[in-house]
Amino acid sequence: MKMRADKFGVSSEKMKKAARAERFGIALSNGTGVEIDEEGLKRRAERFGTVTNSKMAKLEQDQKKDDRAKRFGTGTVSTEEEEATKKARAERFKGQLGNPEDELKKKRAERFATPVAAA
Repeated sequence: MKMRADKFGVSSEKMKKAARAERFGIALSNGTGVEIDEEGLKRRAERFGTVTNSKMAKLEQDQKKDDRAKRFGTGTVSTEEEEATKKARAERFKGQLGNPEDELKKKRAERFATPVAAA
């Protein structure tokens, strides 16, 4: 295809982009433009104080979430500890609420005068 372009002087958009990338030393990605240099974007964000790229913004948010998770210890609770906590809570509040479904069924049966089946 390059020989055809040389011969007839015709170049496509892809060829123009490839030639420009080669001239400036930029690596082209799979048709979406140039690859993103994360370090360069981080340096730019530090220098100007704002994030100019959506991918960089996502990386920054992920970093903040990771830092927060480390600081507050989220996600580190084992399932055994969680189950023990749930059992202790169930014992502490046992019988305070009763079974609301039974109460609602009884009220509904009284309201509509339907006989309650003994189970």
